[in-house]
Amino acid sequence: MCYTLNMDLSVSSLTLAPGANANATLVVSSTASTPASTYNVIATATNATAPTFVGSASSGYSVVTSSCVTKPPTLKLSPSTQTTSKFRPVNYKISILNNDTTSCPQRLFRFSASASSQYLKTFMEPYNILVPAGKPKFY
Repeated sequence: MCYTLNMDLSVSSLTLAPGANANATLVVSSTASTPASTYNVIATATNATAPTFVGSASSGYSVVTSSCVTKPPTLKLSPSTQTTSKFRPVNYKISILNNDTTSCPQRLFRFSASASSQYLKTFMEPYNILVPAGKPKFY
């Protein structure tokens, strides 16, 4: 089975005087389907005027299993109880904590709300927020 490693070179060619040196950058990244393993990455440079003269170097590229663990968020609604008269709205503060491990990317959480079944419910549009792992947000 074949897997993709994405490679991006900072330059495609360099002109050098005899004895001179220069640097280029090779960026290597794996795709989501690339299994955990060590892969051989090889860079080559070919003399454009004498193509039989080729230099190469290799390095190992290790893909490890992500240590990201996704967990349910913690929500707190405060205050826990409020008393009001008819037609008078009350406000609650919602606190959300993303409990994913810090190696995870930030997550989008969609809020919704409900009320006891004997009440007619009307709601504003759902509210979406991005929360980095391990970071609390307050709304």
